[in-house]
Amino acid sequence: MLFRRLKLRKLQKWENYLPFVENMRKDSFMPLSVGATDSQLQTTPDKLFAYLPLHKTLCKKYDLRRLAGEGGDFEKTVCLMQWLTDNTFYNGASSKWKSDNSAEILEYAFGKDFSHAINCREKAIVFADCLLAAGIYAYPVCMISEQNKGCHFTVQVYLREQNRWALFDPSFNCWFTENGRLLNVWELRDLFLAGKEPEIQNYSFNRTDRCKDIYKEGFIKQNLTNITTWQDNSMERRGYKANDWNSKKAFKTKLPDIERIESVITL
Repeated sequence: MLFRRLKLRKLQKWENYLPFVENMRKDSFMPLSVGATDSQLQTTPDKLFAYLPLHKTLCKKYDLRRLAGEGGDFEKTVCLMQWLTDNTFYNGASSKWKSDNSAEILEYAFGKDFSHAINCREKAIVFADCLLAAGIYAYPVCMISEQNKGCHFTVQVYLREQNRWALFDPSFNCWFTENGRLLNVWELRDLFLAGKEPEIQNYSFNRTDRCKDIYKEGFIKQNLTNITTWQDNSMERRGYKANDWNSKKAFKTKLPDIERIESVITL
């Protein structure tokens, strides 16, 4: 336990975290498969996309609708993801215990150096909340490898002009395409399972282009085996008890059926 704490403390510095990622062994990554979903819970659109007082707070403090610009949902999503990238750092080994409250996460990380970097769970929750606050349907997605050896959080976003869902990764400021067509999380997994490779667009690892192949294999591909979200986006369990992971909001829910959600979208 002491060794792990010392290692995590060391990784709070960029000069240590970057080589840690660069030296990840590809032969240690788990193979991609399709995980069972029988034990996962169900959700409904009204729970997943509820507009909260938190969203109003975020809009007012950060002027999110102005930052999103006047383009379509894709352009707005890219603008807000770039804004988050420009003002926060990512560290998958971040050991600072934080609430799942987006306002509190941004208070901790916004405009700070790498010592205040946030992990992929926190980036995804903040990004999804900011998109909802700006009037765009989005929810965080947790992806977990076989045997729970790895996990990564991303965000599924509905783009009204294109009438399709697409996966965005705010930790690495990117999205995925095949022959220029945006991919949702299911399409991305199917592409890998077919032995093909996605195009990774706009990739940025803390404002560098380093570790892209490690990212594709270790952060994305292996973790697409099990795909989950949370049951609703309410503030229940977004608080926390110090050092008690079980007090955080659980990601044990099936992703909602795409066609069912599209039939009720009204934002």
